[in-house]
Amino acid sequence: MAEDYAARAQTALKRIGLPPDGALDLETLLAAGWVRLPAGGVDLYISARSLQDEDTRELFLSVAEGVLASQDVLLGWCPMDPKLAKPLHKQIASLRGAYKKPKGTPLRRALGQGEAGEAFELLGFKDSLWESAKSLGTALGQGLPLGLELEPKPLVVILASDREEFVEMLALAGHLDPTSQPYIWLEEATRWSHFFIQEARVYSLLHVDGTSMDKEDRPNLTRQQISQLVLSSLLEHWSDGHLPMAMIAGLALEVVVGAEGECDTRLDGDLRGRTTEAWEMFVPGGLSEGGILPAMPAFTRWREFAGRDHFVVTLRIAQSDGADDMKRQGGGDQHFRLYADDEVHTLTLSGPFLGSAAVGRDIPDRFRGDWLEFLRAYRSGFLFWLRTEAGGSKRKSGEQFGRLLEGLVGAPSPEAQKAVWPAIYGGAALSTEDLERGCLEQRFLSWLRRQR
Repeated sequence: MAEDYAARAQTALKRIGLPPDGALDLETLLAAGWVRLPAGGVDLYISARSLQDEDTRELFLSVAEGVLASQDVLLGWCPMDPKLAKPLHKQIASLRGAYKKPKGTPLRRALGQGEAGEAFELLGFKDSLWESAKSLGTALGQGLPLGLELEPKPLVVILASDREEFVEMLALAGHLDPTSQPYIWLEEATRWSHFFIQEARVYSLLHVDGTSMDKEDRPNLTRQQISQLVLSSLLEHWSDGHLPMAMIAGLALEVVVGAEGECDTRLDGDLRGRTTEAWEMFVPGGLSEGGILPAMPAFTRWREFAGRDHFVVTLRIAQSDGADDMKRQGGGDQHFRLYADDEVHTLTLSGPFLGSAAVGRDIPDRFRGDWLEFLRAYRSGFLFWLRTEAGGSKRKSGEQFGRLLEGLVGAPSPEAQKAVWPAIYGGAALSTEDLERGCLEQRFLSWLRRQR
């Protein structure tokens, strides 16, 4: 039976207390039925009625605290004057402490009264903390850590606490903007995990089958998921869409590893569930289209340590196996062994795997899953090496990495971005077709070979 989005929108508006036929904008809608909680460069919204559930209240504040923790890590990577960065770190610490502190107290339960509005007012936080939150939101919203002067307005993220609410948000989005209906009022949209309402992002807190993302042995997967999505959106916002999505995906993953100690989300890599439909990659800034997120894709070797080692261990094993496969051709450190879906047949691929030199590779379908997992791991491992090893010392590497972020985010074209790398790394290109000895990718491969 087809979803009647128009009827859903009318029912939702009636419940919220808004006229079904009157003029309506997103700000008015959110003010009528949602609670706002500032979290650095993003304002998080969740429906007031969903907060009557204690577990949802706990998750909402935990997600907000995790989003702040991730931005704290990103801030530490930026080339910002320490005198300017220190107050921002302090503001983040104050907010994180406040969101943790009221656990199990009447203050936290105050969120559960079913009232829309500002979480700060509902929780009774001091005015000084509110001012700190606004100052932090302005700084991160305008991209101050990278020297940017964007419109100082935090991103808007709406969290849907269950699948019914997610579908309701789809209905309301089409009601707010009828021109978006052909793109979002679709039967398959009920299986998406996120989409846009105008410039606002809507993220589901549950898998498409209604189950929790968190597991008994990994209780922070929801935090990781939302943090990675938020960081991707923030980086895309800072770069005005110029930063390649592959770079954004790798940076966001590494930031979450830095904040949570691991990242085992299903936002990139092999997203084919063995029993669910494939998921289309989310591209911030595109049309109001969403994606399908499998509840539990099959485990892959690349996720054994959930990124805690920045994927270095598995990359090194694949590199060693690839060198063995290519012994007759002289071996080397640029070869990696991939496995087919049957985990029996193998394919050996040779670099480069980064930059324009790696574009256009044709991968057989049965190896595509391992290939996508490899790329996810490779990006993460390379960025970790770049940030900690490329400069010869951790301090110098970090300084160069900060300047790289600043340069890439400010570069308006692929040609300008390509020129940033040698300007910072002593003339070394990101990569070359024959992996010349001095290029950064070859230096990474040589370093990887020495890891045990």
